[in-house]
Amino acid sequence: DINLEGLRATRDGVGLFGRHGGLTACWVLEGVGNGRSVRSATGLHRLVLPEPASQVGPAPSRDFDSAELRLSYSSLVPGYDSFAYACARLSAPARDGTPIPLSLVYRKGGYDPAAGGPLMLYGYGRCEWGDHGARGRV
Repeated sequence: DINLEGLRATRDGVGLFGRHGGLTACWVLEGVGNGRSVRSATGLHRLVLPEPASQVGPAPSRDFDSAELRLSYSSLVPGYDSFAYACARLSAPARDGTPIPLSLVYRKGGYDPAAGGPLMLYGYGRCEWGDHGARGRV
């Protein structure tokens, strides 16, 4: 269940961008470039992002000779204090048992995702496109 949507090449590697489990992701293929083929790659790894539910993608870069891969990163809780808010990635079963992925933003100490409870659901996603909801007051 990985869907690759694009790539960015640098002097020393390639960044692969796509989706896994409904979330955007970035994988880095190191050890290619400077005339070396993909077969000479030293490793492929997925970048670990600071939050379980966020968005990542390629950022513009005009310098191919750079060893750095530029990223665009967006949190689901922009402008909020990360010490006061948290996010979690959950799933809920559909009627046919298919797991439906959910991204949850909540105030720490005000909701326990493990315990469950009532929530207001806002957002919609299908075919790897999602409406991430309004970013208003929580």
